[in-house]
Amino acid sequence: ILEVDPYSLNIRGKVDIPSEVTIDGHEYTVVMGSFINCRRMAEIKLPATIINICSFRNCERLKSLYIPKSVVSIGIFSEGVYDPIVAGCNKLEDIIVEEGSKLFKVDGNALLSADGKIMCGYMAGRTDKEYVIPEGVTCLVENLFEDNDKLQKITVPFGVIEIPHHCFYNAKSLQDVTLKGPVTTIRQQAFAESGITSFTIPQTVENIENGAFFCYNLKTLTSKMVKPINILNDVFSKSIYDNAILYVPTGRSSYYKSTSGWNQFIHIEEKDMPDVIYGDNPFDNIQENQMVMGYYIADSFDGVIYGWLDNLADLNTDTDYVRQRIEI
Repeated sequence: ILEVDPYSLNIRGKVDIPSEVTIDGHEYTVVMGSFINCRRMAEIKLPATIINICSFRNCERLKSLYIPKSVVSIGIFSEGVYDPIVAGCNKLEDIIVEEGSKLFKVDGNALLSADGKIMCGYMAGRTDKEYVIPEGVTCLVENLFEDNDKLQKITVPFGVIEIPHHCFYNAKSLQDVTLKGPVTTIRQQAFAESGITSFTIPQTVENIENGAFFCYNLKTLTSKMVKPINILNDVFSKSIYDNAILYVPTGRSSYYKSTSGWNQFIHIEEKDMPDVIYGDNPFDNIQENQMVMGYYIADSFDGVIYGWLDNLADLNTDTDYVRQRIEI
């Protein structure tokens, strides 16, 4: 096991890790490494013997990273488990994954899980101002774009249904994040301290955690929820409550003015939203979408999910309502 302690070793520039080390006359094979907070390390080459790495988080000067196919886990990242392994590496320009890796692959600026479903890293050292997360991604790791100072616009694909903790935290240049799909959850401080100026909350959202929008540049907020969910009063910053305009579906301002959290907004205005579905049985207005692979069914009284349908013909129109959702 090789552990690089950034507080006791003055690591600079390029680091080349050997496959074997000799300590007190005994040879050891390097199979694990820890590189958290190695703030002066610019490049690292890992040996083919290494199988586990704790993380590269907060390696502020790291520009290039090579991951051999021998690596089977990074931090708590293994098959089916994920971790923000390069969060805080804001000069990272290049990640190379050795061909044959069962854990990772690279797609443009993204480090993805081998199956392409999890986005576990972004090359924040690249100068792109706009970024579209690859189609097929269904999960984003926490802190994914934290502290990014270059991106101004990010598009999140249809398959993503949760925005994780600190996903866009302190991304000062970020002005716009577009959610293409039926997001249901926005986690704690997901957009806190970011530079977003406008945002649209999908009709499908069921949970927004505290501090999610504790930012200060948001001028317009559009909520497509026909019946707003209860939220805590600290989901949004006081400056947003006092100064931002909250646009809500036509005929629904009274719901927002009487619902916890939303009733803190001083400026609430109604707006026609053609894609918003009204009523207890909104499936009457749903149009088939080739991206939608199915529908989940919930009790119209308490919202408990109890079934899945491949098409609307099987729906009981007296008791059920439906929301569009991609099959994960």
